[in-house]
Amino acid sequence: MNIYTLHTVICTDKLVKTVNFYEDFFDFYPVFETDDHVIMQRGDDVRSQIAIVDVNHETLPEGFRKVTSGLMLNFPVDDIQKSYEHFYYEGIDMASELQAAPCGQSYFMMRDPNDNLITIQEKQRTGRVTLIDNERPLEAVGVTPDKIMA
Repeated sequence: MNIYTLHTVICTDKLVKTVNFYEDFFDFYPVFETDDHVIMQRGDDVRSQIAIVDVNHETLPEGFRKVTSGLMLNFPVDDIQKSYEHFYYEGIDMASELQAAPCGQSYFMMRDPNDNLITIQEKQRTGRVTLIDNERPLEAVGVTPDKIMA
């Protein structure tokens, strides 16, 4: 079996609000659009797509016409501090503060309009963890460089 592209589908009863959220904050734009189904992509990268589908879309079988919940999207970024400050000052509904994972990687979590989690994490793992106004060696959070997974 060959899988050519894979994209996450978010079923929602807030189609326009959800599309606007991913356009405004993550630079996704529609590459396919109907009244109840939008496929969005970042730049020219067909590997970075999400679909937003109205819960009443005719192709959804009965019993599956529910708002997506429990989904967790992960977006690696170059500058975690700058990203945190940007979303914080934009008033995005934060689910967690900027913090360090056990592997030493900095991240924070926020909610999309459907209450799904979005994890924003630093792209590169380094020998230091940066928290707001506080940089610490990995050993300070109980992680040694040999525990960092590539």
